Amino acid sequence: MPKKERLVVLFCIVFTLCAGGTPLSTRGMELFYDGSAHAYEQEPIWMVVNGQELQDLAMPPVLFEGSTLVPARDVFEFLGASVYWAAERQEIHIVYYSSIIVLQIDSTAALVNGQSIAMPIPPKLINDKTMIPARFVAENLGMKVEWFQQQRVVAITDSFYTGPPLALESETTERSDLASSQWPPGIPTPEPVGGNPAAGPSGTVTSGGAEGSIEVFEPYPTAAPTPLPAQPPVEDASAYAEADFLNQHHITETEYLDLDKEPLTQSNDVSESEIPAQSFPETRVSGITVPTGAGRDTYVIKADSAISAINKFVLSDNRLVIDIYNAEWNIKSEYLTQSPAVARIRTAQNTVKPQKITRIVFDLNYPVEYSVGISDDRTELWVDLGRNFVTDVLFSQDAESDILTIKTTDMPAVLVYPTDESNKLNVDILLAEMSAEAHINVPGKFISFVSAVQTEDNIARVTLTTTAPMQFTTTIQGTQAIIRFSAPTYKNITYDKQSGLVRLTKHPDFPINISAFTQRDQYYNLQYVINMSGNYESLYGQGEFYIWGDRVQSVLIRQAEGGTELVINEKLILAYDIYEDEQFLYIRPILPKERYARIVILDPGHGGKDNGTESHGLVEKELNLDIVLKMLELFENDPSIKAYSTRVTDVYLDRPQRIILANETGDLLVSVHNNSADRNRVPHGTETYWHPHENDAEVGLSGETVAQTIQSHLLSELGSLDRKVKVNAFDMVNFTTIPAALTEIGFVTNPDEAALLAQDAYRQRAASALYRAVTEIFQYYTPRR
Repeated sequence: MPKKERLVVLFCIVFTLCAGGTPLSTRGMELFYDGSAHAYEQEPIWMVVNGQELQDLAMPPVLFEGSTLVPARDVFEFLGASVYWAAERQEIHIVYYSSIIVLQIDSTAALVNGQSIAMPIPPKLINDKTMIPARFVAENLGMKVEWFQQQRVVAITDSFYTGPPLALESETTERSDLASSQWPPGIPTPEPVGGNPAAGPSGTVTSGGAEGSIEVFEPYPTAAPTPLPAQPPVEDASAYAEADFLNQHHITETEYLDLDKEPLTQSNDVSESEIPAQSFPETRVSGITVPTGAGRDTYVIKADSAISAINKFVLSDNRLVIDIYNAEWNIKSEYLTQSPAVARIRTAQNTVKPQKITRIVFDLNYPVEYSVGISDDRTELWVDLGRNFVTDVLFSQDAESDILTIKTTDMPAVLVYPTDESNKLNVDILLAEMSAEAHINVPGKFISFVSAVQTEDNIARVTLTTTAPMQFTTTIQGTQAIIRFSAPTYKNITYDKQSGLVRLTKHPDFPINISAFTQRDQYYNLQYVINMSGNYESLYGQGEFYIWGDRVQSVLIRQAEGGTELVINEKLILAYDIYEDEQFLYIRPILPKERYARIVILDPGHGGKDNGTESHGLVEKELNLDIVLKMLELFENDPSIKAYSTRVTDVYLDRPQRIILANETGDLLVSVHNNSADRNRVPHGTETYWHPHENDAEVGLSGETVAQTIQSHLLSELGSLDRKVKVNAFDMVNFTTIPAALTEIGFVTNPDEAALLAQDAYRQRAASALYRAVTEIFQYYTPRR
């Protein structure tokens, strides 16, 4: 079609929209803001974005003190931006590639990529909708804004738009919303793919309800990264010289580092070259290969065909984000790794318009140097996490301790543990490379030999031969780890590796009464506390006795109110047998399934930094936790069923942590949530989800049966609308290997249901219904272990 004809057709489309009565007339509309209602007498304004009229807006555009305000989410999410609402601060965060704009309700001060800029008009909450200045935001995101006075059309086009321009007459007016906001100096305008894709985090966030779609990242932080706390003074090198060990036991031959060097606090891109953008048809991301531990920490992201462009950036909390442009997402939402540097990998279809972007997020445990490369045929991306380098290993002493100092190029991640040989300890510097290997004798009080080697699994390892019982402390000071070995302050406690028994020697002068012991199972912190109901410090001393068993890490002996306490630091949730004979007190850690016949895992969704959905003054994470805590009280009075919860306070646990806990410990999982319908007050009721598992027949109970039982009890108790039992691949029901269901008790976005959920009695009824559902399930289901 010739260009002139296309313009005529588009003009007709826009004119028809304007003449057809959409949006509805705003004359006489009542606007509620600043605590009171205001009559609005302006003619309606049409919103056209990338050549398409936006219909069914949550709130129509309005003229406010001479400026056009538009609904933030409806307009800018359509353009591919991510819009977040920080309720506590009344802030709107708009993230679009490399641009981040932070606005605050009723404030004319805006932050554009960290630079403060004054706006002609502040954002407002109008009729409970977030309304923001159209031109200011759009132009500061590098978009084009036009005002067509006669037709009362605001048109926004982004740099990706390739359609014809609107064939309407553009008129210049005096209104402040039409005065161009200059792009801040020094901040590049985002470019479309085909040039360089602009770096920046645009993303989608699960607004609430079930944790099915991956939350790529939370609202973008506006403050600068928090600096590391001030480090204590580094020990002066003269201390080593005085002990005459500096030269004698200088294990590697590299030069000394500057001890004032700042550690790497933000992951750093060390890619040798950028990946130029090219134009290819849409591809599909089909897989991620995760290293198994040997060799370099390299991840391979695979696509079905050539990749057009990528973008890579690091958030302030060291989340490495890889965006793959023009790419459909067809991989798992989460990957677990064996890497010490990577907690997990999360993926999602980040945007669909104006093009599909697949986002891959590496949740890093600590800062790393990384590089990203691409194969010649552009079907594979390589994400390589660079290693730290061990430049020096030093041995020294003071009057009481042997001291091992390990110097590295960046902040080290250190793990100390015993080997299978009873007199040796390994000090592993994770994801690191030993500059040179060495093996030397040292005249220590507790250490006689030091060996520094590079392992095949990406670890720089220092192995110590010990000569006496010891305890140690590890301190990270910038780019070095200082491990101090000293005489133990505990005594009369041993561990038998073969039987797994912790054994404390008894003494007739300190009689022990096991029946008087009090016990606290702090499984949510992986701790079990035994108070011995008496002061036994002179018999057992104090300090941390390291075990490094398969189940128990250590036993901390401390004095507390009520007597000497044994704090058992666990590697997984455990139960305990405690018994005695004439010579010893025995503590035997056992698995919960060795103690309890029926175990339910309760999972209050969200928590900590993840609020879930929020509406009508309610925060979902708080509702979920309160209901689960009420359930725990009910199970405490029921000896037939043992209940654990993935959290008992307002803390954040990612879904892999919750899933591992459930699979390791439980026979049944019940995940508790509350629902939301974005910008829609109508939906209400209860729904429960499940997902089929390959092992349903082997286990003897399907998630569908669990979900049906839960749904039935909730409906009977609460009288809520039946939104049915449904299948969904939510992580908590998909990746569990035990029967599992996820229930959405009610909608916090519905005013009537929110009013009920706000009542303690209503939440107690929900808890009681779920408790009865679990007891019924265990009446007809005997766990197969």
